[in-house]
Amino acid sequence: MCDRVLTSESGLIMHTEAKHGRGGTHKAMRAWESSRNQLGALTLNSSNHETSYNVEDEYDYDREEWVCFQCNKGYEQQRHLEQHLNSGIHEDKRYHCEGCSREFTSLSSLQQHTNSSACSAFAKRLVKVAVQDAQDQMLMLTNQGSSSQRLEATLSFDGATTGSNPSQSGGAGWVLNCAYSNEEIDSGHERLTGEDFHWGRAYQVTSNQAEYMGLLRGLTAAKTNGIRRLKVEGDSELVIRHMTGEYNCSKSSIRPLYEQCVELAENFQVIEYAHKYREHNTRADGLARQAANENEYMYDEQYQEHSGLW
Repeated sequence: MCDRVLTSESGLIMHTEAKHGRGGTHKAMRAWESSRNQLGALTLNSSNHETSYNVEDEYDYDREEWVCFQCNKGYEQQRHLEQHLNSGIHEDKRYHCEGCSREFTSLSSLQQHTNSSACSAFAKRLVKVAVQDAQDQMLMLTNQGSSSQRLEATLSFDGATTGSNPSQSGGAGWVLNCAYSNEEIDSGHERLTGEDFHWGRAYQVTSNQAEYMGLLRGLTAAKTNGIRRLKVEGDSELVIRHMTGEYNCSKSSIRPLYEQCVELAENFQVIEYAHKYREHNTRADGLARQAANENEYMYDEQYQEHSGLW
């Protein structure tokens, strides 16, 4: 809007709202949320979109101070009155923190809250993505070219079985990392038994079923955390090629899991898949093996308790 260069994300937000209007910024944020099917994730449907103040005529010669026409509070200097009005104290709330439900009049105040309180990693990350998207859009317009949207997070998944394949137990693991900071957004592992796959072989878990469970839980975590543009990585070439459509998934033991993953994938605006070797997937692999080993211990205890009978 004015080609001014700011050295920080917070400085850019504060400058935009102060010099170019909080109302316009709010409208842009509402449109951005709507484009992601996340309307209301950060914003409130405020009716007071455009508010501007001209304080040059607000000096009271009888009181010898600058007086707020809203609350009649007086200030010795004009800039103090401007700061009072620009604080948003007399405006509708436009934003909210989903972590604590606190409401704010400006995007900059919401960002300051999330940065200082660590109240909501979701809101903090969403503000960062919005600002980055705005900058990317401006670069696209300036360069008069096309610009692909940046991915917001990377999901790594894995699955494991104990001993043979199939096995009586297994585990799934997943890790979700922010693409902007590489910070971990979410991770987890889940122990698996043959009873989890009632359509498969009784009391058996295959490595492919475990892999798909890692992907399924990871996609669910990405959706829950508000990710809309996702990169998925795994060391199972079969699962990756199924999801890209290169291979047809027809095996009855994994078809239901595949269909659930495809349905979940439709929640993302952009989703990319990439195969990577196990040595580069150590975090998810470790979580899957941890869950599988927990299963193995559980079955050992069950075996002893029943004197040699499962």
